[in-house]
Amino acid sequence: MSISLHGAVNGFADPGRDLIVKSKKEIFVLQTKYWSKEKVIHEDHIFKLWVSTANFKQTLNENERRMTKPVFFTTTNYSDLAKEAARLSGVEIRTEEFDRTYPMIKCNVGVNGEKIFHLPFDMYYDKVKIKPQKGEFFAKSVDDAIQKGFRRSRR
Repeated sequence: MSISLHGAVNGFADPGRDLIVKSKKEIFVLQTKYWSKEKVIHEDHIFKLWVSTANFKQTLNENERRMTKPVFFTTTNYSDLAKEAARLSGVEIRTEEFDRTYPMIKCNVGVNGEKIFHLPFDMYYDKVKIKPQKGEFFAKSVDDAIQKGFRRSRR
């Protein structure tokens, strides 16, 4: 089984898919939303994942093609229309508690070699693409990032 971080490394260029999970028999295209309990997932998010999955299937070569399923995970609720859209389109919808141990701090190396970490609410967080081959990674805590020589983004 292989898991590809798509949204986390591609920032805004993720076309509505955060993870691609491939097994020998099937592929899961996952979209995740960590929103406050007051927010609601609407049908447009379901439609976007459905279209993004169809687009992804078109990029597969013949050797890679197998059953491909879109799955939407959130920490909040779905509107009734979103539930109906998911039922009709075959998008699996799930509600999960947020795992606070998941590493969300982006540690990246600038063009000048400067080591900077970005928190999820920082200005450039969504634009930063993590490239492990450059020594970049996701940290679980600020202390972890600092211990590895990274400093906080100034913006």
